[in-house]
Formats: sequence, structure tokens, C-alpha cells
Amino acid sequence: MSAKLKIIHSCTSLSFSGLERYVLDLADWQRAMGHDVELFCRMGSELEKAASSHGIGVWTIGARDLKGPLLWARIGGGWRQRLETAAKSGVSLVLHMHAGGEPWIHLPWLLTRPRALAKTILQYHLWINHRKHDPVHRLIFSRVDEIWSSSESARAHLSVILPVDREKMRVVPYGRDVRALLAPPGNASPDKYPQRSERDSVRSELGLAPDDLVGVCVSRIEPIKGIGEFFDAFVEVAASHPRAKMLL
Repeated sequence: MSAKLKIIHSCTSLSFSGLERYVLDLADWQRAMGHDVELFCRMGSELEKAASSHGIGVWTIGARDLKGPLLWARIGGGWRQRLETAAKSGVSLVLHMHAGGEPWIHLPWLLTRPRALAKTILQYHLWINHRKHDPVHRLIFSRVDEIWSSSESARAHLSVILPVDREKMRVVPYGRDVRALLAPPGNASPDKYPQRSERDSVRSELGLAPDDLVGVCVSRIEPIKGIGEFFDAFVEVAASHPRAKMLL
């Protein structure tokens, strides 16, 4: 693969929470590394607005567009243009898809032009079930070069439900430094924990004391996000912490 990359991140979610923020951060980082980065997203989505404000190029589809022949016909010209430009300029074109539904959006180019794309990556942020023995699914996943997951436990789970060899699955941590969310040890030098002031500022803004035990959920409030399990677990933990607070 050449050193020059054109990376298309495909994320057609209309939300803007953990998944979309991760896509934006990754695109920002790759652009800072000198790569040509573009976001394939929905017109009017918060992700499109955020990407535009960061100066990242966007390639959009309609907010209500569904996968299928009509959508494939609409984006066909855009795909041909990008493939031809990459070939002429000697740039390796990478399609990085975020979540299980994205391959269906780009299905014709996964099935008919595997060699035109230098690499295809499918990153799972949720454990979505698939039909492991379905021949159509097996065909689609055979055109994906790498499956990315955020932990070894997720990788083990995906190896059971996806029709993909485990060797093609990589663990790629999200890269969040959780130490920035913790209070420093009692006698630690404040200079080594510059995040403390930000932590205190956020807690003050939310009306939280420094020693409050806080459970936080920033996702959409719906069953698929595990809200019920999170609530039940927090109730159990909060029983022994009189200063427990939950933020939704």
C-alpha cells in the first residue's frame, strides 16, 4: 500500500454521541497525519455539521435515504469519480465503515470492485447479531479486509456471530485516556494532573460534589443501548454510596 491514503469514513447515523464523536476524532487525527480524509454521512446530520466545522470534507446522502438500488444509483457517480481520481494519482483508497449496516450502503463496490479499494475496514461499536451461515452475509464479509473491535471480549463475541476468520479481526482501543476522568492521589503534584481543574469545573457546573459517585449515560435512551441493565447495576452500586448520582 502506498504512503498516501484517501480514507473514506462511512457513518450514516443521524445521532451524535460516542460513535459519531469517535469517527470525527479519528478523521481529525488521520488528517493531521497528512492523509486525505472524507466523511460519508447524512445531509443535515450533526456529524456533517461537526465535520464541516473541522474543515473535513463530506460526501452526503439524504437524511431518509435507504440502502438499495435507488441509493446505489445516486452514489454511483461519486464512487466512480473517487476511484478514478485515486487510480490516476497513485493514492490508495480505503473505505472505513462504522457499524454493521454500512456495508449494505456500499454493497456494489464491495462486491464488484474489491481490487479498486486498497483496503476495506468494518468497525463494530455495538455487538450486532448477524446470520453467520447466511451465504449472502458470507459473500459480503468476504470482501471486508479487517474487522475492528474495541476489546478482546468484543473480538471473541464477534468471532462467534460473524462469518469472518478470527485472524481478520483486530482489537483497536478507542484511545480514550480514562486517567483524565479520575481525581489525582491525595499527595500528588497538581502539575502532573492538569485535568483536575477541568474535572472540578465540570462537576461544579453540574452541581456535583468532588466526592459524589457518578454514573453517566450519554447515549440515546432506548433498550438497545442497555439502559435498563445500566440502571439496575447503578441502583445496586448506589445502595452503598449515599452520595451517588446518575446523569442521563
